Amino acid sequence: DQLALEGFEYGKPIPRNEFLGDEKVEPYGASEVLFLRTASKPTTSRQRIRVGRGLPNHIVLSNASVSFIHAWFEPTPEGWTLTDAGSSNGTFLDGVFLRIGFPALLRDAARISFGLEAKARFFAPDGLFEYLALYRSKSGGRP
Repeated sequence: DQLALEGFEYGKPIPRNEFLGDEKVEPYGASEVLFLRTASKPTTSRQRIRVGRGLPNHIVLSNASVSFIHAWFEPTPEGWTLTDAGSSNGTFLDGVFLRIGFPALLRDAARISFGLEAKARFFAPDGLFEYLALYRSKSGGRP
């Protein structure tokens, strides 16, 4: 079983200052969008989308706080899940420290952190469309 990182406990939110600036992230600029398909039947490990610092991961994050194989996304009939693969610096979902090997169901606009530095947001296609429309309306229609 994974040892809790110093100052963090499983299932407990981390202090908001660990995510400084996260509220101001815009969907433009250096942002990238990755589209994932939903599963209609149980999945195998080959259908997992691995996240880590190098190949053979599907999503490669060049950041020292990210483990070689950090976590994986997996489609299920209930929706997408995120599971920590035994990372050194932890995986956080909406500020909550995930336990190794325990999948967490993702929801639209969920904040994901691989370690404390590599951050992402999860959206289903409809949720992303709504988020971008809202952002566009608040920015005065700027692309």
